[in-house]
Amino acid sequence: MKQPSQKSALEFNIPFVILQLMRYTLIYKMKRFPGGRYKMTLKELAELLDARNISTEDDLNSIEVNNAYACDLMSDVLAFCTPGSLLLTGLTNVQIVRTAQMLDIPAIIFVRGKVPLEETIQLARENGIPILLTKYSMFESCGILYAKGMKPSIQTQEM
Repeated sequence: MKQPSQKSALEFNIPFVILQLMRYTLIYKMKRFPGGRYKMTLKELAELLDARNISTEDDLNSIEVNNAYACDLMSDVLAFCTPGSLLLTGLTNVQIVRTAQMLDIPAIIFVRGKVPLEETIQLARENGIPILLTKYSMFESCGILYAKGMKPSIQTQEM
C-alpha cells in the first residue's frame, strides 16, 4: 500500500509569499502585542519612561491612550496627529498646550529632561492636561513605547 505523501503549500497553489507573510504577522503580533492589548494608562506610561507628573493631581490610571505622536514642529502636529493621541515633544512653550487643547490630546510628555515654562504648566493645569517629564530622548521614548505595544499616530500623505 502506498503511503500518502505530504503536499507542500506550493502543490496546493497557495503562494509561498502569502504563507510567509501570515507566519510573520502571527509572530510579530505575539511578540509586540501580547494578549492583543493596545491601550495603556498614563500611569503605565509614566512607569515605562521614568516620568513624573508636574501639572495635575488627576489619577493617571483614569486616562488611557492607544497611540502616540512625537514631534517638535507644531505645524506637523496639527497636520498629522490624530485626536486623542499622546504627544511627545521637546518644545516647552505655551503653544504646545493650546495645540493639545485643539486636538483633544489627553497628555503631553516632555522629553530630554526639559522643564516647561511656568505659564505652560499653569495652562495645562487649568485645562486638566497632564504634563509628564522624562529624561529619555524622543527616540528612546518612542522606542520604549513602541516595544510595549503603543501604536503610532499619524495621518499619512500620498507621495
